[in-house]
Amino acid sequence: MPAAEIRQDGMEIRNASPADIPSLAHLMTELGYPTSTEEMGSRVALIRSRTDHAIFVADKNGVVAGMIGVSISPSLYQSDPQGAIIALVVSSDFRGQGNWRLFGGAWRKLAS
Repeated sequence: MPAAEIRQDGMEIRNASPADIPSLAHLMTELGYPTSTEEMGSRVALIRSRTDHAIFVADKNGVVAGMIGVSISPSLYQSDPQGAIIALVVSSDFRGQGNWRLFGGAWRKLAS
């Protein structure tokens, strides 16, 4: 998927970069899946090598506030491809502020 970004309500939704790997590992650990930086680095490298998967982060002033992993695949019920969320987490520091809603429209736009 092409590189893209969306700015909305003071938050930047953008493709995850290698610099985000420590934050992504921390988010997965918060979600209940203890993940080392090394493990996350391997996962991110694999996902970034694919054209049908993407990882987007919500960046608030240089801090990764959340992430969403998506996959795009052909659909049996429509002509357009379909997207599926494979991971979604908002940092505990940013929960309860409606930040996850930003991902809804943003990932569809970025993944298309």
